[in-house]
Amino acid sequence: AIKNGVVSISYKRKVHFDNKVIRKKVLNVVPASART
Repeated sequence: AIKNGVVSISYKRKVHFDNKVIRKKVLNVVPASART
């Protein structure tokens, strides 16, 4: 159970990081006024 928890956490972190990078790229294109 601990191993699965660690794997899921690291996977979630990677996904979260990827989403952050994608979001940053999108926000760089979108004007700051459009940010929510």
